[in-house]
Amino acid sequence: MLPDTFIVLFIATYNKLLALGERVKGRSYSASDFTRLIRRQFPATDFVLKTYRDFAVDPDQVIVAGLYDVWDDSEMLPSITLTLCYHPEQDNYFVDLINWKQLSFDIAECIGHELVHQDQQRNGRKPLLKRYASKSTDPGIKSEQQYLGGEDEIEAYGFSIAAECAVFKKPKEDCVMYQAYVDTFDNDTAVVLKLDQQVAQYLSRMEHIHEQISI
Repeated sequence: MLPDTFIVLFIATYNKLLALGERVKGRSYSASDFTRLIRRQFPATDFVLKTYRDFAVDPDQVIVAGLYDVWDDSEMLPSITLTLCYHPEQDNYFVDLINWKQLSFDIAECIGHELVHQDQQRNGRKPLLKRYASKSTDPGIKSEQQYLGGEDEIEAYGFSIAAECAVFKKPKEDCVMYQAYVDTFDNDTAVVLKLDQQVAQYLSRMEHIHEQISI
């Protein structure tokens, strides 16, 4: 899959969800019904959507998490799972109280991010992407560095950060994930430089796509 394909799918998903928000204004949904509402926007064979409840999620907020499963992909099953996380004690979600633009972006970005991982695996690039060997003695920092420092995640988060820059018209320095990389690798600027390269490449491709598709 060409990188531009990620971008086209991301923009199409984002615009589709924005349009959905306009159609369902004034309505309310339970958490499970809200997940089904989002699920119906995609072909049944593309993604798995799950409902999850967590007190870390604020009321009237929906948090999106994604996962790509290599084994499911090898078995020709839907290999990308999106989990929509809700507050455990909230019975109904009123569309007008949800930050719909942010939610639309979060879902579209999450799909794009996992598609990058899917492409890495399907095209045999995954084994060639270097892992990060953290030298930190702090278990928490070491775990975070080994996760974010791998070239597979640098590529995928490069896409995510570029998408956020394009949609919200902000510099990469104002993106939460970019700052997380800066903070996590404050003693290893080589990782941040690799991320900078990925962000720049995706932003360049997004400018090209904007000639045909407008966010």
